[in-house]
Amino acid sequence: MFADRFLRTINMPTRTLKIEKIMKKATVLLMIFISLVSSVFAQKQYTINGTAPDKYNGSYIYLAKYDITRLMIPPVYTDSTYIDNGQFIFKGDLPLDTLLYSIELDNTGGIFVLDSEQLSAIYLESNPSAYFQIRGSTLNNDFSKITEYPYKQANEMVAVAKKRTEALAKNEWTLEDDDAARKDEKKSTISFVEYTRKFVKENIDNPAGQYVYILYGIFFQGELKDEIESKLSDNEKQKIKSAKESIAEMTTTMKSTLSTERLLKVGDKYIDAEGEMLSGEKKKLSEVISSKKLILLDFWASWCMPCLKEMPEIVKLHNKHKDQGLQIVGISLDKNREKWRDAVESFGMQWTQFIDSNLSNPISDIYEANAIPHTVLIDEQGTIVAINLRGEELKNKIEELLSK
Repeated sequence: MFADRFLRTINMPTRTLKIEKIMKKATVLLMIFISLVSSVFAQKQYTINGTAPDKYNGSYIYLAKYDITRLMIPPVYTDSTYIDNGQFIFKGDLPLDTLLYSIELDNTGGIFVLDSEQLSAIYLESNPSAYFQIRGSTLNNDFSKITEYPYKQANEMVAVAKKRTEALAKNEWTLEDDDAARKDEKKSTISFVEYTRKFVKENIDNPAGQYVYILYGIFFQGELKDEIESKLSDNEKQKIKSAKESIAEMTTTMKSTLSTERLLKVGDKYIDAEGEMLSGEKKKLSEVISSKKLILLDFWASWCMPCLKEMPEIVKLHNKHKDQGLQIVGISLDKNREKWRDAVESFGMQWTQFIDSNLSNPISDIYEANAIPHTVLIDEQGTIVAINLRGEELKNKIEELLSK
């Protein structure tokens, strides 16, 4: 018995050591497991490094979130930071859902998908308007080719208009040059449509693809539409349906408001108003309108692509009818005077120009130019004879009135 007790006594430390070793191994394994679990569930971070012109140093720049079902509603700001030495940075926890965001600075923006890959947001000066080029991840690199297209197309239109104006001054622009310019524009548009369709087919499962699908829905008809929608879940289909309904409702409401609340109508006398001319001098419409048979008030802006697209036709109308009694008065809604002057020069707008600078009583408000391009035709008695005609309708109406 004594021997058994002795053996049990001397074996106790050995057993204790074994238990301790087992406990240590278990603790290490547990720590490794916790670390792995934490790494799986840890919230990822996003980083956006950006640049902006020095003129914005000390200004706030904002990060904003888009609701894809309510694209007509302004985005909601989620963060802000200062611009210092032409640079800024956004950092934070990445939302669990992939979402559309934008960078917002002084009416300049850039839309993108917030993801865990480091992004760059570069402010690009552009004629007629500036924008943020946001790239870094594969998805955003592809997405940016679509979001940047309107700016690049506007740049090209301005460049062609400038070339055309300079060539016309030397009598070197021909009908063949006009045809070539139209063919180039058509080729660019077709290429954009094809790229957009491809992007949506490959990305309809994320907000970027869905955003483009909603925005450029006209590109997707018939079998292509069926193919894309077959890849959507019921929830995604409902989101896209809600977004389209929101846009349609907003558009209908705007049209209804404009038609029911419009105070200015055909038959009214024109209303005098003050604006700033290219020279910087402030004058009233009555001071620059001459005794012409017909006055065309053309409301536009250098950032308005439909305006720029129609401007070559306005130039043709001016050149064709200026000696027959037509006077055009351009009224720009630009805020940036340099871009306004550049566009006037580039497109060869050789007629009276105003910028709508009277904040207390804007000409655009007086003439209800709620959307541009917007036109008002006034006869030699000062009576409004047509409102908001464009394209062939405007051309035909001018020819009809001048022929009387």
